[in-house]
Amino acid sequence: MSKRDNNSVRLHRRVPINAICLLRVPDHDAVNEPVVNISMSGMLMRSRLVLKAGTRCEAVVAFNELGTYHTERLHARVVRADGYFTALQFVNLLPDQRAYLRAVLDAHPIDMDLTPAAS
Repeated sequence: MSKRDNNSVRLHRRVPINAICLLRVPDHDAVNEPVVNISMSGMLMRSRLVLKAGTRCEAVVAFNELGTYHTERLHARVVRADGYFTALQFVNLLPDQRAYLRAVLDAHPIDMDLTPAAS
């Protein structure tokens, strides 16, 4: 069996209702940092780059609760991409960040594998 990392969470195709996931992917060849906007259904709405599996990125997860946005900046890795956003793996989560993601899930259940991803 492979070793599991307790600080990793895999987020699959759908993101929560009222939640927005914004990816910032480093691109040293671009003047402006490319941004990928993820819709609530997980579809890429606007993209200036092609996501590839293995790409490391920073995800800003915004959760709208009663008109107030709570945001959390998380490190992530693209697990799979095929023209649509497919799967992100959040890595190196702090305990409060993991609690934040669980709170989002409790409010809006989604297709999310809470089993830690293999390290």
